[in-house]
Amino acid sequence: MKVFVTGLSGGLGREFLPYGVAGCSGSRRVGDFPVADLTRPGAAESILAEVRPDVVIHTVGWVDVDACEADPERAAAVNFQTLLHVRRCADRLGFRIVFISTNDVFRGSRGRYREEDRPDPVNVYAMTKAAAETLLRPEDLIVRAALLAWNCNGKVSFVRWLVEALERGESPSLFRDQYTSPVTVTTLARLILERFLGERGILHVGTERRSRFEVGRGIAAALGLPAARIRPGALAAHRFLAPRPRDVSLDSDRAARRLGGPLRLEAELEVLRRTRPVPRAVRAGASR
Repeated sequence: MKVFVTGLSGGLGREFLPYGVAGCSGSRRVGDFPVADLTRPGAAESILAEVRPDVVIHTVGWVDVDACEADPERAAAVNFQTLLHVRRCADRLGFRIVFISTNDVFRGSRGRYREEDRPDPVNVYAMTKAAAETLLRPEDLIVRAALLAWNCNGKVSFVRWLVEALERGESPSLFRDQYTSPVTVTTLARLILERFLGERGILHVGTERRSRFEVGRGIAAALGLPAARIRPGALAAHRFLAPRPRDVSLDSDRAARRLGGPLRLEAELEVLRRTRPVPRAVRAGASR
């Protein structure tokens, strides 16, 4: 089966590289893979018509929530129109699509959302992702997840921000009243290719429900950083440009049945520890 991955320079997209996939990046070149601006009509077809994939995994997305709120036109172009162009190619070329969506498509009023629950987004980013989901056909797959990544194209990832703040001796504040069900990009990429590629419809993939505060302390402890330095904060007391949902934890029972058991946060934190990038200072010293 020939698999093509869009967004290879992104935090999730690059995790597919070790598996020998075809693909493209949208912002900067990755190895010998082509660079393509998929917001332009015709860009997707010029590549996909040549590759003729069986499945396209669409990871392209602008995930900076406040930036999306400030520039809804660009948010729609990146998060909606790129998938629209891929979908039109799929109609002509006959491939299936795996679309990487987000837990943020839900309002966040209750948590433990199931696949059949209706999206009710509260900000522009989530609205564009929810709109993109409507483009998919019954034979395609929508994967909703909250991602933990060391790298995030276009912005500093939550994991990197937290780790670098602790390494600088700071005491970052994380919300104890905002909940999610995170999974690492490393695990998600592997599971999509090895276990979920033949799935259809919607699939929620995540670990157990945890607050941002709990996740942050877990990350720090797993990496040998001072978890006690992380202070509890309140989402309700913080003002963002874009509204944030309070509880977008996912019910991932369907995925757990496919896997023979649920994913656990403890195991995902070990994945983060194992894939931790070498600090720049260490790399510089080794090259002397």
